[in-house]
Amino acid sequence: MIYPRPPGLLFTLAGVLVLVCASAALAHTIWSGHLSGSVTDEHGTPLTGVHITLSGGGADRVADSDAAGAFVFSDLPDGDYDLAADLRGFAPEHRHVRIDAGNAVALRLMLRPALAQEAMVTATKSGERDVRTVPMAVTAVSSSVL
Repeated sequence: MIYPRPPGLLFTLAGVLVLVCASAALAHTIWSGHLSGSVTDEHGTPLTGVHITLSGGGADRVADSDAAGAFVFSDLPDGDYDLAADLRGFAPEHRHVRIDAGNAVALRLMLRPALAQEAMVTATKSGERDVRTVPMAVTAVSSSVL
């Protein structure tokens, strides 16, 4: 003979399952940190496509800033992190960040244009070549003028 289950037992088991899943999700949120930020140039204009690297916590994470210059790293374990922001044409920016469980950290990064390096080139002539056959404008100056 088959005995019918009490109708409340199925609902009780479903309720317990929902509570277990919800508490696991809540614990994950409480015990992890969150880092967000924005990247601008020196005039406050958001920079798109900045490559952000977050090192620490056991693994490197990467993100690129969006059209508003924003980036986000979620579910970060407690710890110290090094953040690097790189974009071609700009000097890289580095920050040390401490993430604590359940806390959100917000950063504002400002990238400055990279300074172009200047190189001085000195040329000397070697060998004999008739100045009249050189395919460019040449002015001959005597050594006494120099």
